[in-house]
Amino acid sequence: MTRQDLFRQLTDLTLQLQAEPDNAELLMQRGQIRYRLNDKLGAWEDLQCALELKPELMKNINGIVKNK
Repeated sequence: MTRQDLFRQLTDLTLQLQAEPDNAELLMQRGQIRYRLNDKLGAWEDLQCALELKPELMKNINGIVKNK
Protein backbone atom coordinates (compact mmCIF):
# COMPACT_ATOMS: atom_id res chain seq x y z
CA MET A 1 0.00 0.00 0.00
CA THR A 2 1.42 3.37 -0.98
CA ARG A 3 1.61 6.45 1.21
CA GLN A 4 -0.99 8.06 -1.05
CA ASP A 5 -3.35 5.12 -0.40
CA LEU A 6 -2.84 5.54 3.34
CA PHE A 7 -3.67 9.25 3.16
CA ARG A 8 -6.78 8.43 1.13
CA GLN A 9 -7.88 5.91 3.76
CA LEU A 10 -7.15 8.42 6.52
CA THR A 11 -9.37 10.98 4.81
CA ASP A 12 -12.18 8.47 4.31
CA LEU A 13 -12.04 7.32 7.94
CA THR A 14 -12.00 10.91 9.21
CA LEU A 15 -15.12 11.68 7.17
CA GLN A 16 -16.86 8.57 8.48
CA LEU A 17 -15.93 9.51 12.05
CA GLN A 18 -17.55 12.92 11.62
CA ALA A 19 -20.84 11.07 11.20
CA GLU A 20 -20.04 8.38 13.80
CA PRO A 21 -17.63 9.86 16.38
CA ASP A 22 -18.19 7.01 18.86
CA ASN A 23 -17.46 4.20 16.41
CA ALA A 24 -14.63 2.34 18.12
CA GLU A 25 -13.81 0.20 15.07
CA LEU A 26 -13.36 3.27 12.86
CA LEU A 27 -11.18 4.90 15.52
CA MET A 28 -9.07 1.77 15.71
CA GLN A 29 -8.65 1.66 11.93
CA ARG A 30 -7.73 5.35 11.77
CA GLY A 31 -5.26 4.87 14.61
CA GLN A 32 -3.56 2.07 12.72
CA ILE A 33 -3.34 4.22 9.56
CA ARG A 34 -1.94 7.15 11.55
CA TYR A 35 0.66 4.84 13.07
CA ARG A 36 1.73 3.67 9.61
CA LEU A 37 2.00 7.33 8.56
CA ASN A 38 4.29 7.95 11.56
CA ASP A 39 1.71 10.08 13.41
CA LYS A 40 2.33 8.36 16.73
CA LEU A 41 0.46 10.93 18.85
CA GLY A 42 -2.60 10.85 16.59
CA ALA A 43 -2.49 7.06 16.55
CA TRP A 44 -2.29 6.90 20.33
CA GLU A 45 -5.25 9.28 20.71
CA ASP A 46 -7.43 7.27 18.32
CA LEU A 47 -6.49 3.91 19.81
CA GLN A 48 -6.98 5.15 23.36
CA CYS A 49 -10.48 6.45 22.49
CA ALA A 50 -11.33 3.19 20.72
CA LEU A 51 -10.30 1.17 23.76
CA GLU A 52 -12.27 3.40 26.12
CA LEU A 53 -15.37 2.85 23.98
CA LYS A 54 -14.80 -0.86 23.44
CA PRO A 55 -12.08 -2.46 25.61
CA GLU A 56 -12.43 -5.84 23.89
CA LEU A 57 -10.69 -4.33 20.84
CA MET A 58 -7.38 -4.72 22.67
CA LYS A 59 -6.93 -8.16 21.08
CA ASN A 60 -7.27 -6.58 17.60
CA ILE A 61 -4.60 -3.93 18.01
CA ASN A 62 -1.58 -6.15 17.46
CA GLY A 63 1.74 -4.37 17.38
CA ILE A 64 0.26 -0.95 18.16
CA VAL A 65 -0.74 -1.18 21.82
CA LYS A 66 0.76 -3.83 24.04
CA ASN A 67 -1.21 -5.15 26.98
CA LYS A 68 1.30 -5.00 29.84
